[in-house]
Amino acid sequence: MYDKTNAGAILRKYTHCSLAWWHSYKWATKEVVKVFSSDFLAPWFHHVWPQREFDAAKISHPARTTYLSYIRLAYPRFRVLLDKALAKEGLNQRQVVLLTNLKDMCEFFIPVVSFCCVDGLLCCCKSL
Repeated sequence: MYDKTNAGAILRKYTHCSLAWWHSYKWATKEVVKVFSSDFLAPWFHHVWPQREFDAAKISHPARTTYLSYIRLAYPRFRVLLDKALAKEGLNQRQVVLLTNLKDMCEFFIPVVSFCCVDGLLCCCKSL
């Protein structure tokens, strides 16, 4: 974006201080892993790889994205079971919080790069 040809001059005014769109995605992924690691990601990680150590602070961005993608892709298969579990009578407060947090993580907090947004961005840049 800041090369000698000045080819990124038009794009620079749209990226401002966010350090590009990828940087925001990277930090969002890091925060989601940090928030949900103790309740969901660490137990899942140890179930899949029982011999390996889990440390949310040391996970690389590609690994974080992969783990969250596995969960996001598996969510349609356990969504009905999760809804049934949330509807059960007699759940204690901790169980309700955990199940609600799992549903929220899968539906709202796992960041996804949408291709329609990328297509819209490309159309916007072409029109400039």
